[in-house]
Formats: sequence, C-alpha cells, structure tokens
Amino acid sequence: MAIAKKGLTASAILAADDLPTVWIQTPEWGRYAGVWIRGMSGSERDQFEARVSGLDGGGDQVKMNYTNLRATMVVSCAVDDDGNRLFDGDQVEALGRKSGAVIDRLFDAARKASGIGEDDVKKLSKN
Repeated sequence: MAIAKKGLTASAILAADDLPTVWIQTPEWGRYAGVWIRGMSGSERDQFEARVSGLDGGGDQVKMNYTNLRATMVVSCAVDDDGNRLFDGDQVEALGRKSGAVIDRLFDAARKASGIGEDDVKKLSKN
C-alpha cells in the first residue's frame, strides 16, 4: 500500500514545537538538582557560531575563540521550567568558572539537542 505524500504548509512548519528539551542531572549543585537544556533554534545557532568565531585581524581568515566555548553554549541552551533562558550573555564568564565536569556534561547535551555533531565542531574549528 502506497502512502500518499503531502507537503507541509508554512503555517504548519512555523507552528511545530521542534526544539527538544532534556533534563540533565547536576548533583554537584544540589542533591536533586538539574538543568533543562533546550536545543538552539536556527538563528540562535547562527548567533552562537558568530560569537565563537571571528575574522582574524580584519582579513578573511576565521579564527575560533575557544574562551568559554562550553559555557557560551550552555548559556544559549539552559532554560527554566517555563522555557525562559536561565542566563544572559553577561554571565558566560561566571558560569565558565563552575565545575568543568558539569559544564562539559551540559555542553554535550546542548550540542546534541541543537543538532551539532562532532563533525560540525571540527568544521567550525577549521574555518
């Protein structure tokens, strides 16, 4: 039996709730503590990539800025119970001073929820 294919409408696509949200345990910050991590939207991902890359000396060579890379992604993806961002951009440095093990765990969840694979990270660092 053949399944009829029907394309989506713009309104159906725009109405879709397509940003995955995952709960990550952070017992280092409290016995039952955890953080909601929501995947980035397309424009949030573009903003993240712009923050961690830049033009080297005004030329056309892109140079990665690895300073607080993980904390920057966590700030972009950590949300409260209502889906509001937990941190603002001014808190990246402070978050970066927290446990590297916890930040790495949250970064990994944020990367996966945002559809950023290992190959994407390698491509970013090569550009």
